[in-house]
Amino acid sequence: MNLCEMQVQIMKICNRKRKKCKNKIEQLRTKQQIIAPFRPLECDLHQVLSYRFITYRFGRIAVEHYHKMQKYLMDDLGAIFVEGEQDESFVYGAYFVSPGEAKK
Repeated sequence: MNLCEMQVQIMKICNRKRKKCKNKIEQLRTKQQIIAPFRPLECDLHQVLSYRFITYRFGRIAVEHYHKMQKYLMDDLGAIFVEGEQDESFVYGAYFVSPGEAKK
């Protein structure tokens, strides 16, 4: 194999690695965008995801239904809702409730 062929092979390998890195970066950015509205929760998400005796749910709710949901969670289920970000249409957050109450 001559020098020119070696350079071509090295360039191919570098291009493959560059493409893999770009794909990985894009995957991580997508994941970051998914969790971005929940950053204000000020909790360790890995720890929350390992809860065994508390049921949790992350999501969003339309602003116009938010207050009704808050009253329902507190009065009927004894649940806690923790707000994340809010935009003009949705409130993002998580609610926590005991497993027995979660079945209601």
